Amino acid sequence: MSLVMPLTRGQKPFEGIGSGLKKILPALGAKSLAQFAPVLMGVGAALIGYNFMTGTASLQNSMVGIAALLLSLRALSGRAGFLRNFLGTLMPQKAAKRNLNTGAVNRIIAGTAAGFAIGVPLSAVRLTGAGYILGIPAVLAGIILYIIAGRAKEAES
Repeated sequence: MSLVMPLTRGQKPFEGIGSGLKKILPALGAKSLAQFAPVLMGVGAALIGYNFMTGTASLQNSMVGIAALLLSLRALSGRAGFLRNFLGTLMPQKAAKRNLNTGAVNRIIAGTAAGFAIGVPLSAVRLTGAGYILGIPAVLAGIILYIIAGRAKEAES
């Protein structure tokens, strides 16, 4: 609906997708474990969400993954929106210093875009639950990397 409703209002439904594509590579480029953890969590969450939305993760139902990929790219290009605000509230920062355009939020959204992009061709494998099989370990690994990176920063201080 988010892609179709702008057509009824005379707006451009694919506006922002191009700038989202320009931002995805820098957001996916992780230079440390602390930067890679949000990407991994985003990929895992997207794979789980893709399998949940498609049901059997069949190729016939893969259009939902393509739409989710486009919406993720559009969310990556913007400075506001539900997904960015929601992820911003989950970041461990003080409310007064909260910046919704943080690198971690961009990395999570870029990870979700990559996860949905991986999920669509993964549907051709015909392995029921492949999104869950790959997504749950990816989310858990991202959480572990996030904790390890946080402890390494504390040890350096």
